[in-house]
Amino acid sequence: MLYLAQAGRINVYFGDESGFCLTPCVPYGWIKKGKHAPILSQRSARVNVFGLLSTDNELLTYQKSGSLNATFIIECVDAFSTSITKPTELS
Repeated sequence: MLYLAQAGRINVYFGDESGFCLTPCVPYGWIKKGKHAPILSQRSARVNVFGLLSTDNELLTYQKSGSLNATFIIECVDAFSTSITKPTELS
């Protein structure tokens, strides 16, 4: 599949999702014993994102303030499909 993308015959995109907010969750870290390393934070709404990255490093992102679910991912892929100009593989 990747050799077809390198030859320009198809497009390949890799998808993944993540979420971000200003309230850090750091369950562990590398700090010298006896030292204190404060992390300043503030409350914020969580922003969830779904992204598609091509083998040419083209990044397409979609964001949502609520949880990501199958309906949202389907909407993103449907929106993405309107821009496809050649055979495309999503992984």
